[in-house]
Amino acid sequence: MQETPPLAYTDFLYRSHGEIREIQNQRFRHQVALCFRAHPYYQDVFSRLKLKPADFQSIEDVQKLPVTTKQDMLRDPEAFRLIPQSDFLPQERILWDVSYTTGTTTGIPVPFFNTTHDFFATLEALQRFCLFLGDTANDTVVNLYPLTLFPHLTLRIPASLMALGASVVSPLTDTSTLTSSGQRSLDEAVRMIERHQGTVLIGMASYIRRLLMRAEQLGADFSRVRLVQPAGEPCPAGTREEMRRRLLRLGANPHDLAIKIGFGCTELQAAMGECVELSGSHHLTPDQSYLEVLDEQSHTPLPDGTPGLFVITHLDRRGTVVLRYATGDLTAISHQVCPQCGRQDRASSAIPCASLNACCSTAPCSIPTSSRRPSLLSRASKSTRSSSPGSREAILLPPIVCWCASPRRKPSRSEYERT
Repeated sequence: MQETPPLAYTDFLYRSHGEIREIQNQRFRHQVALCFRAHPYYQDVFSRLKLKPADFQSIEDVQKLPVTTKQDMLRDPEAFRLIPQSDFLPQERILWDVSYTTGTTTGIPVPFFNTTHDFFATLEALQRFCLFLGDTANDTVVNLYPLTLFPHLTLRIPASLMALGASVVSPLTDTSTLTSSGQRSLDEAVRMIERHQGTVLIGMASYIRRLLMRAEQLGADFSRVRLVQPAGEPCPAGTREEMRRRLLRLGANPHDLAIKIGFGCTELQAAMGECVELSGSHHLTPDQSYLEVLDEQSHTPLPDGTPGLFVITHLDRRGTVVLRYATGDLTAISHQVCPQCGRQDRASSAIPCASLNACCSTAPCSIPTSSRRPSLLSRASKSTRSSSPGSREAILLPPIVCWCASPRRKPSRSEYERT
């Protein structure tokens, strides 16, 4: 079977909205056709709803399908995997690896199957992300993500950076879940950044903050660090400013230092990031996935800027495939051209909203109180009452005007601290 041809991505998001939508329509029709042929779960859905391939001509037709939940996938993960067909090319049939979703309410991670085709697509997606945030072939990137029990999306980042030509150093810090002679302590990670003269730090926001605190205690030299890429959890303005102050005391150049957040998830197999700090972020792979924000009860699409359920539809996968899959996050999106960089489709804008876990907005919360966790909101409100208005912000992600932290995860301490 002929694969979907790759796209030159350097200027992809500068194309018109119409051009991007046409690519999405073509790939959506192809993906749905594969699901009709070889996807056990959606074959049952199509049959139950009496749908045919001809019913799916444009990406808007995805609204004919019900929302798929994580509980649906938990019941039978194998049913979400395309059955290889005789006309599939080798890269569409070969299982490259299995990654896992994290943070389910059951505590059971969901397997996510990736073929060689899928791995190469993810590699391209993460290269876009790294280039977008400012990584270059001249950088030495220190990967501060931990070695974990279950493979997940962050394990892809070193490979994408190497494909970019950058040098990658991975301390594989201890998570207390495994015993391995290869894992290192926080102090060892600090010394590795010094020894290798790291220029970019990537990792969980709270861990990077903790590492910087320890680096100051050790009197470390981080004068080469120019870019920090926190991900995996919110990193509000106050936390960023604290990181910045610590990095400046560690020797970083104030004129060449940026802290840009990223957001990704296993189901997306990609990451999204900010064009400039606190600008909101961009969906960098509209050719690989289509994103919606839906009303939590009716599952109807919401207008730009209205927080709702974050939903993913794959456009070009051969392993695990999901259509209208709800990640469990709340967010809001904008289709306007980004005022910062001029990119098209799902660009962000600074419309604040509250997190399910902590209110971090500069404006009154636009998410109903019934949708939030009272105990956590009470804790957050105590934290923000004593903060200056300038230290509070929306947590911004792409496509994404703002991102509301997933209810699957307990918020990190950094979400509540304002310095």
